[in-house]
Amino acid sequence: MRKLHEIRSDILFAVENMILEALGETPIDGLSLEELEIEAEEKIANCSWVVARLEAEAAEADIVIKNAQAYKAARTKSIERIEADIKVTMEVMGLDKIDRPDCRVTLGSARERAEIIDENLLPEEFLRIKKEPAKTDILNALKAGKEIPGAKIGYGERSLRYLKLKGE
Repeated sequence: MRKLHEIRSDILFAVENMILEALGETPIDGLSLEELEIEAEEKIANCSWVVARLEAEAAEADIVIKNAQAYKAARTKSIERIEADIKVTMEVMGLDKIDRPDCRVTLGSARERAEIIDENLLPEEFLRIKKEPAKTDILNALKAGKEIPGAKIGYGERSLRYLKLKGE
């Protein structure tokens, strides 16, 4: 069975032949749109089944990823708990370093850092402000007829939808 892009190329060729015929020129031998329609419908149906299978596999992958993330999170919490225990034990025992052939653990000194007590009291010069377009508000204003410099109504790509058949 031919690939979908091959069928698409033949459809474009058939359309060009129709244009040549409409202009009174002799069309080049090739398949007609009617002949291609049957083949295209069959191929598209097959492709939609493949998409459905891949979507199911992607959903399974999401479950695997979610489980792996939960596993990782549990391991990370265990590491944090154990490291906190090591740190407290070393501080209580007055140990700055454990140096053995099979293990080396060092308790570093505390570094200076800024502690924010109340963000509302900070001067403007010490605040970061992230500016980004409010796309929903801009679209609503444009739809209402307002002109906004630097913005216009655009359209995304068309989407494919696959209807679920009975028995799936």
